Amino acid sequence: MWLKQVGLAVILHITSISASITITENTRERISFNFDIGDYTISNNRSQANMHSIINFPSSNNKIYDNGVFIPTLTLYAGLPPEGKAKVSFISQEVKRITLDHPLQKILSDQKPDQFMKHSFKNPWITDIEYIRFKNLRTGRFYLKPFIYDEKNQILTVLIKGSCTIEFPGSKRYPSTSQL
Repeated sequence: MWLKQVGLAVILHITSISASITITENTRERISFNFDIGDYTISNNRSQANMHSIINFPSSNNKIYDNGVFIPTLTLYAGLPPEGKAKVSFISQEVKRITLDHPLQKILSDQKPDQFMKHSFKNPWITDIEYIRFKNLRTGRFYLKPFIYDEKNQILTVLIKGSCTIEFPGSKRYPSTSQL
């Protein structure tokens, strides 16, 4: 039963974004998907007396604070087995490096970084799972960050394509398909 809920949780959330996410595997052991960034643009804008670059990413449903700038991200959810720790891995398949004409816009002086989400990215593109609940469904939330900014060199690295696998822990209540 939880397997149907797992796939449903992922599919319901990702259908609302325009970046392409294609589920490639959905079993009791894991969910795998491919990511394709889709539409994004980099625009230049004048703020006060300074020019700066802005990332326009329509699929973004969140932003994180990263080294003084906001980076658009995707917040993704996956239904999980009732117990155990899940493991997320992500492999970039295609990236693009863009030298920006102007630095990315810094946060405004009246905004405090602690007001915004900060996350640790062990993998440069994706966070570890945070465990939460949607009603009675145990769910994992993680953030996909398709942009990495090198402020010193004004280079934006864009994740064009990648693949993600979420491996579920073994569960005695829900045997793996190899045990059936």
